[in-house]
Amino acid sequence: MVKRYQKNHTSISAEDRHQWALERKALEGRIIGLTPEEFGHPKWNEEFRGCLVKQHINGSMYELQLINGSTKFASHHKSSGTWSWWEERN
Repeated sequence: MVKRYQKNHTSISAEDRHQWALERKALEGRIIGLTPEEFGHPKWNEEFRGCLVKQHINGSMYELQLINGSTKFASHHKSSGTWSWWEERN
């Protein structure tokens, strides 16, 4: 079966993919909630303040180190700049 693309489909360029990969990588090593943009965001979730972004896993998923030293997975919502805890779905 041949995949058919919608007429309004726009392919993603290699440059776009590369730029987005760099943006995801740039989050690694950051401490969440220290910039005024994050702190003043209306959808800011206080429980993420001070978490260290350990590494990008896949897509929007990251491993965060909490203030108490434990680690937890979270999703970063690029368009809004907010975070949410990763939920296991069965």
